[in-house]
Amino acid sequence: MSRIDLHMHTCFSDGEFIPEEVIDRAIRNNVEIISISDHNSVKAIERALNYSKGKNIKVIPGIEIDCTFNNIDLHLLGYN
Repeated sequence: MSRIDLHMHTCFSDGEFIPEEVIDRAIRNNVEIISISDHNSVKAIERALNYSKGKNIKVIPGIEIDCTFNNIDLHLLGYN
């Protein structure tokens, strides 16, 4: 069974690590598929995709969009 994490943040939003470190940590923890889904930003995506080439991991581009609907604050995840 594959290990997957589709909700990861980098230092480009409220995460602690650069995209390359997120990928390295995922690989060390046997996670095969990740999505970097920073808040309101896709700045990490290109770096993550480039860094993951040739590595045993798949990176799915993502974003977490902060929005409001009917006066309720929501976080909407978008992929690929």
